[in-house]
Amino acid sequence: IPPSVTMGGTLRAFKKETYATIERRAREIMEGIAKAHGCWVEMTFTTFDEECINKREGPFGSMCTYPPTVNDAAMAEMVQGVAAELVGDAMVMDADPTMGGEDFAYFAERAQGALVYLGIGNETKGTTEGLHSPRFKLDEQVLDSGAALH
Repeated sequence: IPPSVTMGGTLRAFKKETYATIERRAREIMEGIAKAHGCWVEMTFTTFDEECINKREGPFGSMCTYPPTVNDAAMAEMVQGVAAELVGDAMVMDADPTMGGEDFAYFAERAQGALVYLGIGNETKGTTEGLHSPRFKLDEQVLDSGAALH
Protein backbone atom coordinates (compact mmCIF):
# COMPACT_ATOMS: atom_id res chain seq x y z
CA ILE A 1 0.00 0.00 0.00
CA PRO A 2 1.53 3.33 -1.00
CA PRO A 3 2.12 5.93 1.72
CA SER A 4 0.08 8.58 -0.10
CA VAL A 5 -2.21 9.14 -3.03
CA THR A 6 -2.99 12.19 -5.15
CA MET A 7 -6.35 12.34 -6.86
CA GLY A 8 -7.93 14.97 -9.05
CA GLY A 9 -11.29 15.53 -10.54
CA THR A 10 -13.73 18.00 -11.94
CA LEU A 11 -16.74 19.42 -10.18
CA ARG A 12 -19.46 20.81 -12.42
CA ALA A 13 -22.82 22.41 -11.73
CA PHE A 14 -25.53 24.23 -13.63
CA LYS A 15 -25.54 27.11 -11.13
CA LYS A 16 -22.53 28.87 -9.67
CA GLU A 17 -24.11 28.88 -6.21
CA THR A 18 -24.21 25.07 -6.20
CA TYR A 19 -20.41 24.84 -6.12
CA ALA A 20 -20.26 25.88 -2.46
CA THR A 21 -22.58 23.01 -1.54
CA ILE A 22 -20.57 20.55 -3.61
CA GLU A 23 -17.31 21.67 -2.02
CA ARG A 24 -18.74 21.52 1.52
CA ARG A 25 -20.19 18.03 1.02
CA ALA A 26 -17.05 16.74 -0.71
CA ARG A 27 -14.97 17.92 2.25
CA GLU A 28 -17.34 16.31 4.76
CA ILE A 29 -17.38 12.99 2.92
CA MET A 30 -13.64 12.79 2.20
CA GLU A 31 -12.66 13.88 5.71
CA GLY A 32 -15.07 11.32 7.18
CA ILE A 33 -13.67 8.49 5.07
CA ALA A 34 -10.10 9.47 5.91
CA LYS A 35 -10.87 9.67 9.63
CA ALA A 36 -12.59 6.27 9.57
CA HIS A 37 -9.37 4.75 8.21
CA GLY A 38 -6.96 6.62 10.48
CA CYS A 39 -5.76 8.88 7.68
CA TRP A 40 -5.87 12.55 6.88
CA VAL A 41 -6.81 14.36 3.71
CA GLU A 42 -5.66 17.63 2.19
CA MET A 43 -8.00 19.18 -0.36
CA THR A 44 -7.55 22.03 -2.79
CA PHE A 45 -10.49 23.34 -4.74
CA THR A 46 -10.28 25.54 -7.80
CA THR A 47 -11.52 29.10 -7.99
CA PHE A 48 -13.76 31.26 -10.18
CA ASP A 49 -11.08 33.97 -10.11
CA GLU A 50 -10.40 34.87 -13.75
CA GLU A 51 -6.74 35.63 -13.06
CA CYS A 52 -6.13 31.92 -12.64
CA ILE A 53 -6.67 31.34 -16.37
CA ASN A 54 -3.15 32.51 -17.22
CA LYS A 55 -1.50 30.62 -14.39
CA ARG A 56 -0.50 26.99 -14.29
CA GLU A 57 -0.55 26.21 -10.60
CA GLY A 58 -1.44 23.20 -8.57
CA PRO A 59 -1.03 19.49 -9.08
CA PHE A 60 -3.46 19.34 -12.01
CA GLY A 61 -2.58 22.47 -13.96
CA SER A 62 -4.81 25.49 -13.88
CA MET A 63 -6.67 26.12 -10.66
CA CYS A 64 -9.64 27.63 -12.53
CA THR A 65 -13.22 26.58 -12.23
CA TYR A 66 -15.17 27.61 -15.27
CA PRO A 67 -18.50 29.15 -14.36
CA PRO A 68 -21.60 27.52 -15.82
CA THR A 69 -22.42 28.74 -19.32
CA VAL A 70 -25.87 30.31 -19.07
CA ASN A 71 -27.53 31.78 -22.14
CA ASP A 72 -29.39 35.06 -21.82
CA ALA A 73 -33.05 34.15 -22.53
CA ALA A 74 -33.75 37.11 -24.81
CA MET A 75 -30.54 36.58 -26.76
CA ALA A 76 -31.22 32.85 -27.14
CA GLU A 77 -34.72 33.59 -28.46
CA MET A 78 -33.34 36.09 -30.96
CA VAL A 79 -30.64 33.68 -32.12
CA GLN A 80 -33.21 30.91 -32.57
CA GLY A 81 -35.30 33.23 -34.75
CA VAL A 82 -32.34 34.14 -36.93
CA ALA A 83 -31.32 30.48 -37.19
CA ALA A 84 -34.86 29.50 -38.24
CA GLU A 85 -34.72 32.11 -41.02
CA LEU A 86 -31.37 30.71 -42.20
CA VAL A 87 -32.01 26.97 -42.09
CA GLY A 88 -35.74 26.54 -41.38
CA ASP A 89 -37.70 25.89 -38.19
CA ALA A 90 -37.29 22.10 -38.42
CA MET A 91 -33.50 22.41 -38.18
CA VAL A 92 -33.49 24.56 -35.02
CA MET A 93 -33.82 22.86 -31.66
CA ASP A 94 -32.99 23.45 -28.02
CA ALA A 95 -29.97 21.60 -26.69
CA ASP A 96 -30.04 19.92 -23.32
CA PRO A 97 -27.85 21.55 -20.67
CA THR A 98 -24.38 20.03 -20.46
CA MET A 99 -21.65 20.09 -17.86
CA GLY A 100 -18.98 21.13 -20.34
CA GLY A 101 -16.60 23.92 -19.38
CA GLU A 102 -16.58 26.83 -21.80
CA ASP A 103 -14.46 29.98 -21.97
CA PHE A 104 -17.61 31.61 -23.36
CA ALA A 105 -19.09 31.46 -19.84
CA TYR A 106 -16.89 34.38 -18.80
CA PHE A 107 -18.23 36.51 -21.67
CA ALA A 108 -21.83 35.53 -20.89
CA GLU A 109 -21.40 36.76 -17.32
CA ARG A 110 -20.63 40.28 -18.60
CA ALA A 111 -22.82 40.68 -21.67
CA GLN A 112 -25.94 39.19 -23.15
CA GLY A 113 -24.95 36.12 -25.08
CA ALA A 114 -26.04 32.74 -26.33
CA LEU A 115 -23.82 29.75 -26.95
CA VAL A 116 -25.00 27.99 -30.10
CA TYR A 117 -24.22 24.51 -31.34
CA LEU A 118 -23.83 24.24 -35.08
CA GLY A 119 -25.03 20.81 -36.17
CA ILE A 120 -22.74 19.08 -38.63
CA GLY A 121 -24.09 15.52 -38.55
CA ASN A 122 -24.29 14.08 -42.05
CA GLU A 123 -24.29 10.29 -42.38
CA THR A 124 -23.53 10.46 -46.11
CA LYS A 125 -20.36 12.43 -45.44
CA GLY A 126 -19.44 10.47 -42.32
CA THR A 127 -19.57 13.53 -40.06
CA THR A 128 -21.59 12.04 -37.21
CA GLU A 129 -18.86 11.50 -34.61
CA GLY A 130 -18.73 13.72 -31.54
CA LEU A 131 -16.31 16.60 -31.13
CA HIS A 132 -13.91 14.70 -28.85
CA SER A 133 -13.85 11.54 -30.95
CA PRO A 134 -10.65 10.62 -32.79
CA ARG A 135 -12.93 9.96 -35.80
CA PHE A 136 -14.40 13.48 -35.74
CA LYS A 137 -14.76 15.04 -39.19
CA LEU A 138 -16.16 18.44 -40.03
CA ASP A 139 -18.65 19.02 -42.84
CA GLU A 140 -17.25 22.36 -43.94
CA GLN A 141 -20.38 23.19 -45.95
CA VAL A 142 -22.21 24.04 -42.68
CA LEU A 143 -19.68 26.75 -41.86
CA ASP A 144 -21.49 29.22 -44.14
CA SER A 145 -24.60 28.88 -41.97
CA GLY A 146 -22.54 29.34 -38.81
CA ALA A 147 -20.89 32.48 -40.20
CA ALA A 148 -24.26 33.89 -41.29
CA LEU A 149 -25.72 33.23 -37.85
CA HIS A 150 -22.84 35.06 -36.21
